[in-house]
Amino acid sequence: MYPKNVTLNNQDDENRSKRGFTLIEILIVMIIVGLGLMTVAPRIAENTILTDRTEVFFNDIIDKHLEVAKELNTQIYITGFKGSGNMLLHDGSRVEIPAGYVSTVTINGEITTGLEYKIYFYPDGIFDQFLLTFSGEDTLESFPALNKVVHQ
Repeated sequence: MYPKNVTLNNQDDENRSKRGFTLIEILIVMIIVGLGLMTVAPRIAENTILTDRTEVFFNDIIDKHLEVAKELNTQIYITGFKGSGNMLLHDGSRVEIPAGYVSTVTINGEITTGLEYKIYFYPDGIFDQFLLTFSGEDTLESFPALNKVVHQ
């Protein structure tokens, strides 16, 4: 008679070789996934960079103006103009908004009328809540409690 464990060992060897993936198969899948990510990543990064430019622009303005308001111990403001992509800072310098021209403005929950709008910065470290809508229907919303803006 044949020993029983010989057949079991052969079956175990066959089952072991059929289970799981080989190293080559895993490497091929990783290469395919990597190539896919390489083609998608630049597009995602480009959209993120364009969005971040406007956020960084306004976050810098907010940080600088809150600091100046605190140093001077008085409220200061920046002036913007609907239909324009420019703003006047508290020191009179003119800057260009990266997102383009502003079409609608809401400050502290109220839609502004007229062409000019002002965003105030206070010495206690807060500023007006605002929502700017740009030419491309993109919006930028401020969060005074967090001292930042978010491009939507």
